[in-house]
Amino acid sequence: MDLLKAVAKVTNADEKSKKYIVHETKYAALATVLLMIFLIPWSGDLIRNTFPMAKGPMLWAYKGMFCFVLYFIIQKTEWFQNL
Repeated sequence: MDLLKAVAKVTNADEKSKKYIVHETKYAALATVLLMIFLIPWSGDLIRNTFPMAKGPMLWAYKGMFCFVLYFIIQKTEWFQNL
């Protein structure tokens, strides 16, 4: 029900608000995709092969760091800004 109310508000919003919502949704989608990629088990194997000392909590620290860094690198690229 809340989703329907949100959609109704967005459709009635002005053009500036619509652009803002689409812009923020784009960033949220990027973060979600990167998080899903780093939660896949083979990404841990890739990190362990690159950094042999990454075990246990260090593996999660590396995953978080890579997710954070890739998010900021991708969001600053020109092609992502033009989506």
